[in-house]
Amino acid sequence: MSRKLSYLIINYAESVEKYDFNGSLESVLKEVIGDSDSFSLDNLSDSLIVEYARKFLDQSDEVIIICDKFETSLGSALSLLNSAVKRKNTHLLCVGESRPLKPFVKMMGGKIFANPAALSKFLETGIN
Repeated sequence: MSRKLSYLIINYAESVEKYDFNGSLESVLKEVIGDSDSFSLDNLSDSLIVEYARKFLDQSDEVIIICDKFETSLGSALSLLNSAVKRKNTHLLCVGESRPLKPFVKMMGGKIFANPAALSKFLETGIN
């Protein structure tokens, strides 16, 4: 029996006022992800959204966590990534080098992509 693949997308937002919904990762990756289960949040998400994301993570067989390039602190994404480190069948893919994400990339054997287009191409060919 094959595992169901889900996507958890963590966007970076400099501020609530400057957040660009049209430029978010899920809008770029929508074609690749298709109708797969997905959940999206950002570093400014409140504790309720983070808790929903944690439940999504816990209920998924296999998860690809996709992170935007973080310019500063991981914010509310930190506790979620700490939970993800302990899971099996969890993959971390990042867009751009990001100092706050480096420890997680190392611990999870993650991959870093230069831009969303390179990430999309990788996802189209399959994670394994």
